[in-house]
Amino acid sequence: GSVENVVKALVAAYSANIDLTVQKAKAIDLAGRDVYEAVRNTVVPKIIEKEFQEIEVEPLYLSEDLELSASLPLVSIKLSGAMPVLENYKLSRHAVQLSLYDVNEPGTYELPLKYNIPANLQLLEKSDEELTVTVIKKSVEEKSEESEDEGAAL
Repeated sequence: GSVENVVKALVAAYSANIDLTVQKAKAIDLAGRDVYEAVRNTVVPKIIEKEFQEIEVEPLYLSEDLELSASLPLVSIKLSGAMPVLENYKLSRHAVQLSLYDVNEPGTYELPLKYNIPANLQLLEKSDEELTVTVIKKSVEEKSEESEDEGAAL
């Protein structure tokens, strides 16, 4: 291993009040990792960017007697953040939402998207600010199927 890197890592860890023993530092070094770089990234994390493509938009609050005339388009975003955080980050299914709360009749609406990103990450780019959606009345057939399903559940 690299004795110099182990010593530099121990000094940096001590200065940053990080609990790193000589045994741990040697083990990390012998495993082939740059222990000094690992300590530096803990103290001053490397900032990286990551793109997420084909994200489903979650529609919210659509009245029970209405439906979307078509599937919502997929969107994409680019985030930045500390390497250890962003490398392991998985988007939740609630990451991008479209509120239909104010939609109470059929028609075409241009509505803003809401991006729910953790506070420790930064949203750099988004493919869409808003979506144009067409809302229609649910067909009588679909309503009766739902009523039957509810009756069967009771």
